[in-house]
Amino acid sequence: MATAKSTAWAAPSRWRSPRATQPTAPDRWAARLSLAIPALAASTALLSLAFGLSGEAALMRGLTLLVAACPCALSLALPLVQMRAAQAGAARGMRLRDPDAFAALAHLGSIVFDKTGTLTTGHPQVAELRPAAGFGEDRLLELAARAETGISHPIARAIVAAHGAEAGQGGRRLPRGAEGEDEAGRIIEIGSAGQPDDLGRTWLAVRRDGREVGRIALADTLRPEAPDILDGLRAAGIPLHMATGDGAPAAMALARRLGLPADAVSHDCTPAQKAELLRRLPRPIAFVGDGVNDGPALAAADCGISVAQAHSAAAQTAAVVVTRGGLTRVAEAIALSRRMGRIARQNLVLALVYNALMLPAAAFGMIGPAMAAAAMLASSVSVVLNSQRLTDRPAGRPTAPVSDPGRDLFRPRNEAQGIEGSR
Repeated sequence: MATAKSTAWAAPSRWRSPRATQPTAPDRWAARLSLAIPALAASTALLSLAFGLSGEAALMRGLTLLVAACPCALSLALPLVQMRAAQAGAARGMRLRDPDAFAALAHLGSIVFDKTGTLTTGHPQVAELRPAAGFGEDRLLELAARAETGISHPIARAIVAAHGAEAGQGGRRLPRGAEGEDEAGRIIEIGSAGQPDDLGRTWLAVRRDGREVGRIALADTLRPEAPDILDGLRAAGIPLHMATGDGAPAAMALARRLGLPADAVSHDCTPAQKAELLRRLPRPIAFVGDGVNDGPALAAADCGISVAQAHSAAAQTAAVVVTRGGLTRVAEAIALSRRMGRIARQNLVLALVYNALMLPAAAFGMIGPAMAAAAMLASSVSVVLNSQRLTDRPAGRPTAPVSDPGRDLFRPRNEAQGIEGSR
């Protein structure tokens, strides 16, 4: 029987290692049984003749063993449950591209999260306004919006959104800022006001005709589900880390909000340094990212996970591609991998118990060919039905990847979600 993996798994990217194409242990055992069964059947027939059975009876006993020993159930044990996992993942907004990498999620030694676009939305918002003397917050926002209107940039969109509408005739993008005009034709300029503050917020200075009229703080927005997901993973005993190309203020500000200790945060990382970090952490290891600069780390991880709206380069490299649902799908992927592993082991036990019972029964003439065929079919059906259980569970909240199967990966958290941290 063929042992190729289900086509429900997408072809691995050329960036990834070819580990997904390697034969699994059940595949190897099935191949060995396929070679050993004819020899075993022939030996059974010859021994039956030697012990005085007629030629017809000896041949029938050998054929019975040949039918009973078909390794169908063993060959189906793992690929079938992998196919069901791929279907369950697709229903929950996950595309599973590498079955071996996905299986590693069941027993993680650590998990590393990218910051911008993964733990945060990647879209800055106005966090604070500090108008100069003689200016109000509304006037400061209006002047800033006049310089940023019509510019396709995340900072420009954040300022215009905070103002509530576009203003003026439109601004012009500068190499390190933007400029526009107020209603009297005076030049408005927006540029950096220095390094991020202790909260990781980026400050912009707004000037009119060279005079500063105020400052605006921008902060990336924490994904609302991030605290709950990280709390659940931490409670499940999985060590958590964060790696980011941002500087220390922005990284540490977000880490404090998420309860990550300083030694679990790596900041100012290049793409190569993110991949190098994975080599120093306990394995198996998962990396969760979204950007093209996360590609090396996604490929270096035992299981790379790209979040929804990730760059196409990240999605091509990841073993698990989240298409919708945010970080919640990371927790569900771990739970699904755990459940897949349990059912796969149950399938193997069913297949092995069948062979352990049927082979001696066939060899000693306790069953006939019809009974052997029925038993062989029943063993395959039992594996199919057991695998079906993987998709029977509702696609809502996942079970925890811990010893208590009834515990959720995340628990309720009622703390207010503010705006903090930088890109």
